[in-house]
Amino acid sequence: MNLGHCKPWLLCLRATCGMTGLLLALPHPANPSGPIVDPRETGPWSAFAYVGQVSDTAFAAFPRGQTDFQSSWVGVIGVTKDLGRPIAPVKLEGEAQLGQHWENQNHQEINLVLTTRWLPFPWDEFWPTTAAFGAGFSYAFQRPPLEARPDRPAERLLVYLLLELELTRPQKPDQILFSASITVPTPTG
Repeated sequence: MNLGHCKPWLLCLRATCGMTGLLLALPHPANPSGPIVDPRETGPWSAFAYVGQVSDTAFAAFPRGQTDFQSSWVGVIGVTKDLGRPIAPVKLEGEAQLGQHWENQNHQEINLVLTTRWLPFPWDEFWPTTAAFGAGFSYAFQRPPLEARPDRPAERLLVYLLLELELTRPQKPDQILFSASITVPTPTG
């Protein structure tokens, strides 16, 4: 799979509207002697919402700031389930999303994603940070017109890739200061 040719992809600045769940008392790699509360832990379940604009840009062009935004938007609500920690710095999450597109395309989609989230960073004392990568499936209830190409129609089932970086404030680590994610719907065939 060549991600440099995946079109369209969706850039979403993800404003998390609400994280639910209790903070967990877990051992922290910097303090292995005992459990402490890691404020980046949201508990077994969390909820979120975001709005993003569709971009018809090759994935490789994004880091260079070359983005071709379309007159099409998506709003997404979802839930995340903490699936545990296979190794200390990595947390596994399962995510289910329901999206609504509007303007140049009008359809709904469901996304199911398995995500790995890296928690400890050297600068966490100043800017608590997490980074995540996820992969799963996206299913559109209608063929998205902006994803059609002259050589192929739009597909309803796509591979869904997620890259995410999240920063919080040290004074209020349970409140997200900045969260950016890139989702890349990629044809399955």
